[in-house]
Amino acid sequence: MTLARCKRCGAIFQKVIDRDLCPSCLEKEEEEFRRVKEFFRQHPRARLEEVSEATGVDKKVILEFLREGRLQVTEGTEPLFELFCERCGKPIASGRLCDECRSKVVQLIQSAEEKKPRGPDFYFKDVLRKKGEKD
Repeated sequence: MTLARCKRCGAIFQKVIDRDLCPSCLEKEEEEFRRVKEFFRQHPRARLEEVSEATGVDKKVILEFLREGRLQVTEGTEPLFELFCERCGKPIASGRLCDECRSKVVQLIQSAEEKKPRGPDFYFKDVLRKKGEKD
């Protein structure tokens, strides 16, 4: 059983999924997400302030939906949403990195994996089996 503190209300709860929200706040967040998503369907080029005022959802929560990739703004409206690549600062539609930086990070990870020294190609159970054969 894993206990966690809700990042919204501070309540202690049993963590079942990989989210830092209690069930009550998670339900509220899902409702806020539905309102924001529906508003975007009707007004795809709306500004952050307009979305926040019309839906009653805090701007920080809307930006977090965008960072998580749950929402994506229409092309050309990125600067209106104060959402920028965390690596280079370029305006983005969703997520945390622009496509360019995302591919660079993937390349860095892949090259690090290739340079990583490989351990012996056996499993712990093989060691136990060999030990048993010696006895």
